[in-house]
Amino acid sequence: MVSMPEDINLHRLVIWDQDFDSAAFSDYRTTGRGRYQFTGSGVISAERATCSDVTGCACRSGDSLQGLICGMVTCYDVSCSLPISAAGQCCQTCGAVLTISFTQAYRESALQQLMVDLDQNVQVTC
Repeated sequence: MVSMPEDINLHRLVIWDQDFDSAAFSDYRTTGRGRYQFTGSGVISAERATCSDVTGCACRSGDSLQGLICGMVTCYDVSCSLPISAAGQCCQTCGAVLTISFTQAYRESALQQLMVDLDQNVQVTC
């Protein structure tokens, strides 16, 4: 059960692999399952916002909402020797960090498309 004493604004809300916008989540809270999962008078606003910075926008990281969300997530041990903590994520994962230098011509959308082109299993979301 999640108690929501205050309003929360999110970029994305996924429950049981289903994306919710504000209206769909409001409807979900009235269902048998949703009524018991989410209590309190707070309202969640979940609207996809576009990033206006062409170099990309960081995922939510380091604020009190992330602490609340991550406090409800169970993280499992990873099998690599040097796990990383990705910005905006709750759990460590095996992977790598890519550090790039860029000029004014850089566009985040071009990097995301390159990643998708190189590996059809990549899903770029934040």
